[in-house]
Parts: sequence; structure tokens; C-alpha cells
Amino acid sequence: MLWMETKELESIGKKHNAKFKIIDNNYSSLQGATLFYLKIYLQLHYKNHVINVKIITYQRVATVVCVFNQKKDSLTFEIDTREYIISLLFRKDMYFFKNGSPQIKSFFNKNIHYKKMKSISNETGLQPLIKGFNDDDHKYNLTTTYGINTKKWGQVIDPILYLYKDFIDEFF
Repeated sequence: MLWMETKELESIGKKHNAKFKIIDNNYSSLQGATLFYLKIYLQLHYKNHVINVKIITYQRVATVVCVFNQKKDSLTFEIDTREYIISLLFRKDMYFFKNGSPQIKSFFNKNIHYKKMKSISNETGLQPLIKGFNDDDHKYNLTTTYGINTKKWGQVIDPILYLYKDFIDEFF
């Protein structure tokens, strides 16, 4: 399964003209066992911005980050997910805005790649957390983090990369 996901990520990297890198690592546990894991990196440049994808299989987490050299207070937002059973019981969308301007909400609600990401996430059980915030260095950060505990966790990277490109086109 891991091999299939890395091949998919490599293919996505080629599609987006991104640098693709895999680092094999071993981790020695306290019990003396040696665990094998991968660090997978994708880096692509789009309109003078860099989008980085980092996946560490030992930590079972994927992170997509783009840092912009300017502060954007109007673009601060957070999109989180409800537990699957809660969304079914109360017939609510799994994804909800914790905060965000009407402009940001409109962008995401109309974006085809965001809808594709949600569809894949719903099918696979992934629960991405998407944030836009200003850091201490007065730079705007767009981040997406999700666990890779399910099958086909690599599929969601493609629509996320397109979503980031659309975000750059719209706001930067």
C-alpha cells in the first residue's frame, strides 16, 4: 500500500512539475525494534510562491504549506471537520468554518478543487484541517494537515495543490 501511494505522489509531482524526494529512515524504539519509515517531499513553484508537501509515514501525517511574504489579516480562516457519525446524524456537512471572512467562505464554497478534496476525503475518511493565518514574522501561511491512517491518502494531494494554485490566483 505504501509503495502504491508513493508512486501516486511521484506521478502527481510530475503532473505539477514538482521536485519529488523520498528519504528512507529507520527508527529504533525503546523496546529495541527497528521501524522503517519514509519521509516524502514534494516542492513546486507557482507564480513566485513555493508550495511544500511533507509526509512522514512514521508520524502518519501529511502537511501542505505555502508561506507568503506579506501579512493578510482579511484572509485568516480555519476549516475543520466534524466526526463522520456526527455529520450523518445531524445531516451537516463534514467541513465547517471555525472562522473566515465572507470572501474566503465564498472562494472555498465555489472552488471545484476544494469540492474534489472534500469528495476524496469523504470516501477515504481523511479529515484535513485547513488554515490561513499570519505568523510571528508577519507572513501569511496557508496550511493543510491530515492523518494518513487510511487507504489512498495520496489521492487528496492533487486537488489540494490545485486548490493552493487557485488561492494564489485569487488572493495573491
